[in-house]
Amino acid sequence: MKRSYPEGLLTRDLSNCGWYPYVTLRQTTIRVGPGPEFPSLATVAAGKRMGRQSVRNPTYSSNPPLRGHRNGYVWCYAVQGGRTGWVVKSDLLPAEGNGRTNGPAREDFEVGRGEPRRKARPRFVLGKPRSGVRTVTASEVHLRISARGTSVYYLQRSDRVELLWRSGMFGFYGVEVLESKSARVGQRGWVKDNAISKGA
Repeated sequence: MKRSYPEGLLTRDLSNCGWYPYVTLRQTTIRVGPGPEFPSLATVAAGKRMGRQSVRNPTYSSNPPLRGHRNGYVWCYAVQGGRTGWVVKSDLLPAEGNGRTNGPAREDFEVGRGEPRRKARPRFVLGKPRSGVRTVTASEVHLRISARGTSVYYLQRSDRVELLWRSGMFGFYGVEVLESKSARVGQRGWVKDNAISKGA
């Protein structure tokens, strides 16, 4: 029987998020979560370029819809420096593309500047199933759509996750969010293994 990852634990070929070019209307703050109560990660001056994330794009559309807002915040990254997180939506304006808004690691694509790059579907499954409930020990850590891929939330210290899979080669756990101050409960994704507590 052919092995597969648990439902909701995806590989890079099923992600393919695009980034829409924006510019900051005023000085703004990139935060861990969608609200002023969440920790600040960076301050971005007025007039700086930002990328706003699309929805997941498994069909490789060149024009995927924008990811929606939460509490008036949207998931973005600063083109200069690559810091990722939540930004007040009203602090941003759509901008002309220049081909540089292609993700924090330059692995995605700028919407309106061609097609997303095709990613090979993995030929085999890496790692093995895991179980148990663990606690996040890092101050914040990315929750990614795929291991080493684009992030969609942060997890914060004391958040709780259920283990689903261990990919030792890349140092990631596949998890489901049980309790979180900033991520959606029930969200599945990949998190660095050194950011959560060890088992008994």
